[in-house]
Amino acid sequence: HVIDLAREISRREEGKILRRSYGFADDAIVIFSGGKLGPDKKTELLIEAVGRLQRYPLQLVVVGEAGKENESYSKNLRKMAEGRENIRFVGWLGPADIYKHLDMADLAVFPAGQSILWQQAIAMGLPLIVGDIGHQDISYLNLYDNIIILRQSDISSEKFTAAIERVISDPARMRSMSAGATKVADERLDWNKLILKTLQFN
Repeated sequence: HVIDLAREISRREEGKILRRSYGFADDAIVIFSGGKLGPDKKTELLIEAVGRLQRYPLQLVVVGEAGKENESYSKNLRKMAEGRENIRFVGWLGPADIYKHLDMADLAVFPAGQSILWQQAIAMGLPLIVGDIGHQDISYLNLYDNIIILRQSDISSEKFTAAIERVISDPARMRSMSAGATKVADERLDWNKLILKTLQFN
C-alpha cells in the first residue's frame, strides 16, 4: 500500500542516503516535481522560478519523461536547464525510487496538470505548491493548510517564485505544512484505515 511503502522508506531514511549520493549540501533545499512531461504540466514555469531564487541553496529534481508527441517540449526544458547544476532530470522511476526521491525532498511543486504524484508527495509529508488549471479540485487534501494552490489566473513563473519563497524562507511554515501533509495522509490516504471504515458499513 502507498502509505506503508512511504513510511517504510522514510523509516529507513532512504532520502538522506539519496541526498548524499547526489552530492547535495547539507543545507540544500530540494524541490521535487515531474510527471509525464508536456506543455500541460508547465514545468518551464518552475525552472524559471528556481532561476529567480539563486540566493537560496535550491536543488530541483524532475522525475518523469515526455511522450513522443512532446519530445520537443522536453528538449526545450533541458535547454532551459543547461549549465545549471541545481536542476536534474532523472527520467521515469519505479514506485520505490519515486518515494526515495520524495523522501529526499523538502517540498514538491507542480505548476499544473494534476497527477498521482500530488498524492504521493502528501503521503511523504511534503509541503505542496500546485497550479489548479480547473476541474481538478484538490481542496479535499488541503485540510491543514499543507498546500498552496494557485488558481488558473495566477499560474505564472512570478507567482510560483513568490509562493516558493514564502515557504522556503519560513522554516516554521515548512514544518507546519509538512505536519499537515502527514495528518492528511493518515486521514485520507491510509488504505488500511479506509478499508476499516468501509467494513464498518458492511
